Amino acid sequence: MADYKAIKGHNIQMVAGDIGTLAIGQIWYNSVLGKVRGAKFAAGAFASGGNMNNATDSGGSLGTQTAAMRFGGRPPSASGIDTTETYDGSSWTETNDMVSSDKYQNEGAGTTTAGMSIGGRDASNAFLDEVEHYDGTNWTEGTDLNSARANQGACGTNTAALCFGGLPGNQAINEHWDGSSWTEVGDLNTGRKVAMGFGTATAALYCQGITPGNDSGLTITEQWDGSSWTEVGDSNIPRAYHGGFGISTAGNVAGGVSTPSEARQAKNEEWDGTTWTEVADLATARDFLHDGKAGTTLSGIVFGGTSGPASTAKTTATEEWTSALGAVTLTSS
Repeated sequence: MADYKAIKGHNIQMVAGDIGTLAIGQIWYNSVLGKVRGAKFAAGAFASGGNMNNATDSGGSLGTQTAAMRFGGRPPSASGIDTTETYDGSSWTETNDMVSSDKYQNEGAGTTTAGMSIGGRDASNAFLDEVEHYDGTNWTEGTDLNSARANQGACGTNTAALCFGGLPGNQAINEHWDGSSWTEVGDLNTGRKVAMGFGTATAALYCQGITPGNDSGLTITEQWDGSSWTEVGDSNIPRAYHGGFGISTAGNVAGGVSTPSEARQAKNEEWDGTTWTEVADLATARDFLHDGKAGTTLSGIVFGGTSGPASTAKTTATEEWTSALGAVTLTSS
C-alpha cells in the first residue's frame, strides 16, 4: 500500500498548531496537540440574495457568487427567451440579449467576461447545436457542436470546455472544446439528461439525472479525469432538474425532484470528493433551476426555477450558499 509521501511526493508537514489558510485536501501534524489534522468543510447555509428581474427556469448560467450570469430560459409566457442578466453579489442587471431570439435548456461555461452558451432548444422545441460566446458586453455566434442537444451538462472555460449527456435520446456523448473546435472524447458510462455538471475540461463531475424510459431521478455520480468517466459515490437523494456548483472533488447540488409524483424539493447535498452528505436546505423548494455552476465549493448561488404546482410558477428567487473550512483531527476509523 502506498504511503502519503509516495502519493503526494512529500512528508506530512509539522506545524506548531494549525495551518493558517486552509485548503481542501491539506493534512498536517499539529505538534502542540500531538495529532494529525486535516481541512474539512464546516457547516454552511443558504441566505436570500437579490431577485432576478425575469422569472425564468431552464436557462444557462455560469460564474461565481459575486459575478454570475443567467441567459436564455423559459418565462411564464413563452417557450424561450434571449435575455441576459448578470449578478454582482447583491443585484441582477439586464444586459445585451443573445444572438438567438429564443433559447432554453441551454448550458453555460466560462465567466461573466468570457462566457459560452451551449446547445439548448428553440421555440419550436428543436434541439440546437448552436454555441454563442459572450465577451462581457455582447454575444456572438461561435462554432457549433457536433451533436445538437439540450438539458445536458457543461463546464470549463471559454477556451477549454466540455459538453456531455442530454437530449435527444439521453445521450452519453461527451465533446471537448479547445478554443477553436469541438471533438468527441470519452463518453459517459450512463447516458442521461437533466443532471448537474460542473468542474473543468480536465476534472469534472456529472451528478444524478434521468435515464431513457425512467422518469425517476438517479443517484449516479460520474467523475471525469481528462480522458475517461468513472462512476464514484452515489448521492443519498435521487434527483433531477436540480441546480448546483463546485469542482470535481467538492460541490453542492440542491432542489429538483426525485420522482414525477413527488413535490419539488429543497434538499441540498454536499460532495467532498468521496461521499455525499445532506446539509442545510434551500429556503424555496424548486426544480427546473438554471443549470448551476455559479459558485465554488465555499460560496455559490442557486436561482430561478419553478417553485409551484403550475408550470407557469417561475420564481426570481436567488439564494446564496456560504460555507467555510475548518481544521479537524483525523482518526483511523
